[in-house]
Amino acid sequence: LNTIIIGGGNSAIDAARTAWRIAPEGGSVSLVYRRTEREMPADYEEILELREEKIPVLELLAPVELVYNDGDLFGLKCQQMSLSQKDESGRARPVPVDGAFTTIPANLIIAAIGQDSDLDFLRESPIETTRWGTVIVDSSGRTPASESVYSGGDVVHGPQSIIQAVADGKEAAWAIFQKEGIPLPDLSGSDRVPHAEDIRTMRARRNAGESIPRTSPLERKNFTVVGTGFSETAAKNEAARCLACDVLCEVCVTVCPNRANLSWYSGEVNFTIRDIFLTHGSMSFGEPVKFIISQTPQVLNIGDFCNECGNCTTFCPTSGRPFADKAKFYLDRAAFEKESDTAWHLIREDETHTILHGDSGHIFALSGEAGKEFFQLGVNDVVLHLSRQDLSISHIETGAEDLTIPMEKVASMAVFLESSLNDMLGL
Repeated sequence: LNTIIIGGGNSAIDAARTAWRIAPEGGSVSLVYRRTEREMPADYEEILELREEKIPVLELLAPVELVYNDGDLFGLKCQQMSLSQKDESGRARPVPVDGAFTTIPANLIIAAIGQDSDLDFLRESPIETTRWGTVIVDSSGRTPASESVYSGGDVVHGPQSIIQAVADGKEAAWAIFQKEGIPLPDLSGSDRVPHAEDIRTMRARRNAGESIPRTSPLERKNFTVVGTGFSETAAKNEAARCLACDVLCEVCVTVCPNRANLSWYSGEVNFTIRDIFLTHGSMSFGEPVKFIISQTPQVLNIGDFCNECGNCTTFCPTSGRPFADKAKFYLDRAAFEKESDTAWHLIREDETHTILHGDSGHIFALSGEAGKEFFQLGVNDVVLHLSRQDLSISHIETGAEDLTIPMEKVASMAVFLESSLNDMLGL
């Protein structure tokens, strides 16, 4: 029995390795790919295991037609290819070699050139899918057409990783907890969180990872597990190599070619805040909300240095856009004023530090001095004195203009100001 697998991805390699395990004595298994092994999109580990099991990759061959002999499958006719310029995927483009064909003997052919989700069972349901055959969901994984159905993994994103599927499952579980009013468990493990400086020291040392014990290729003509797993000691050693990215990430800081992303420290914050509404000289408040910062290492962006190249977006492990998501500070006052609604600016005058930030065309200024018990917030002709401890109002001078003071932004300004006064902002 001669078996041919068509494709170059992980699924094709899985099919080839499975076929090799069940092939009869004297049978052969080959993988046909239109580029070379170097351009195969499969993971390196998968390709390595294919090599270990000595399953050949027949390169630069594009299937053309099935060949039959007296009604029985006899082979696969392929056109020989050559590599040209790179395409949009970054891989060399395969182009046909005129008149060059070959027939590979085959009794069984398995096409593994892509994957789709089987969603036939949804045809009679209100759940909607995209034209690519994936389920439409909101940010929590809930399908808009149903209050009780959540989806994730490949059925939402197309072919992805197990990590993506697990992350989607976590988001869905959190959303269900909140929907049912179930308190979320605290999984932070704060009692074992290392200090940021210890994390940086650990990252500066290169510790080789443990090698997973593996079954010899000579003993794999079966379906026993190839990677037999770590011993307890090896597992603990491997776990100790964790870089604690959930505590201190800073990837965007290290990958920025212009050094525009800056790491800084805030204190832990737990404020209860309410928006302030000034109308015709009277004051009212919005609903109370919590403003919490529990992760003290933070990142800001320096707008004067950033050219928005997107390098930080490429490497962000949480799918963020740090140059746009983080507070953008401008060192130059004129540059700040051009972008005031999205920008931040720090002024130091003797002992007084001031944070400027814009909102809806207004520039808010929050000032403070070391040793003083209050911050002063000024916007237009309104002045407020706010407690440094909890941002409660101790004094207010209102003008004639109606104004809304968004306290979430003021709280963020207070965190930056406190860090600046404590020489922890880094600007």
